[in-house]
Amino acid sequence: MSILILNDHATITGGAAKVAIEEAVGLANFGKKVHFWAGGTASDPILDHPNISVKLSGQEDPLMQLGASPIAALKDAFHNTFFVKVMRQWLDEVSGDDPIEIAHIHAYSKILTGGVVEPLQERNLATVLTLHDYFSACPNGGLYNYKTQSNCGYTPLGMSCVFCSCDSRNMAFKIFRILRQKRFQTDGIPNDIDGFIAVTAFSRQILEPFLPISRPVMTLLNPITVNRLDLVNAAQNQVFLSSGRMSPEKGMDVFALGCERAAIKGKIVGAGVQLEELKQRFTQLEFTGWLTGEDYIHAFSQVRAFVMASRWQEPEGLVYLEAAARGIPIIAASDTAAEQFVLEFDAGKVFPNGDVQALSEILKDVSRDDAWVAEKGRNARLALESQSRDMPTHIQSLLNIYDETLKSKMK
Repeated sequence: MSILILNDHATITGGAAKVAIEEAVGLANFGKKVHFWAGGTASDPILDHPNISVKLSGQEDPLMQLGASPIAALKDAFHNTFFVKVMRQWLDEVSGDDPIEIAHIHAYSKILTGGVVEPLQERNLATVLTLHDYFSACPNGGLYNYKTQSNCGYTPLGMSCVFCSCDSRNMAFKIFRILRQKRFQTDGIPNDIDGFIAVTAFSRQILEPFLPISRPVMTLLNPITVNRLDLVNAAQNQVFLSSGRMSPEKGMDVFALGCERAAIKGKIVGAGVQLEELKQRFTQLEFTGWLTGEDYIHAFSQVRAFVMASRWQEPEGLVYLEAAARGIPIIAASDTAAEQFVLEFDAGKVFPNGDVQALSEILKDVSRDDAWVAEKGRNARLALESQSRDMPTHIQSLLNIYDETLKSKMK
């Protein structure tokens, strides 16, 4: 089986790209021929594998070019004609002895657009889409109102949705998102996708009503290689950690305020639009920016508990899983996948979404209770071990999903 993986980037720009790249390498290690096609101009060194062929369009996010060439940028953001053209060329090049049997789409909203479905449909290729976010249903990808900082209860593209100024920028950009979503639907997302992969039962339950009922939706948890991650003696540590993109929906300000009120040591790993503002407001917190390699590993070695304070209905979030794999308990906001993990495995505590006072009380309690930290951290580690998130098991499950999708398409 020759497999095509499509993603906006071939470098790790976020959780979706990380999973796409790691799955490509895992499939290649399993002996599968993998084609990895993306935008951008760079690819991650781990994709340099004898079983992986990487092709890049050389394009970046067209919306970053709005100032220089607004009309061309908006056209590419709706339907990336250039990528569709080179996809057809690339598909012609690989249609010989080892033709592609299945195409797996990951992130597509920034560069690829829904246009990637068109050349796949022309060749009747089976397609799978991993639902890393809510773009398959929601114009802004989050089922979230960025103006009110609250989860959205409107039906995507319904009248209430269309007239709601929920975009982080302005209503004009919301109109752009509505029109783009309509174009994505015309191009075939989600109705022409043959199979869907939800990254958690939590996000599957939210998205399934918006997906075609005749297509299979399967849950595949993101891979975490537990045995490679060193255990941390969290009970002897004093630092509370949060990590991720620093934008309002991620709740970094909720975490920072909770730390301030609880008078405990807090650290934030990440960057984004809120970084400078929060650094000025919360001088007692440590802000590291993004970390990689040994610096990233070292940051976890000092942690007592990991806090997932997202305001939006975060589908997964790889960082809290990496903390859990190190034996660090999780403090999670409600209405997130992390909440489900904590409750199912007794791996920490949950606070009402956005409630700073409730979070601060939990932080104070956890800062004093070494036995609780040790117990919940142990539960978190055991939970990941029980979920079989190792890469070989993940790849075998992924291949089973491919087989199921191919069978479903042939019916």
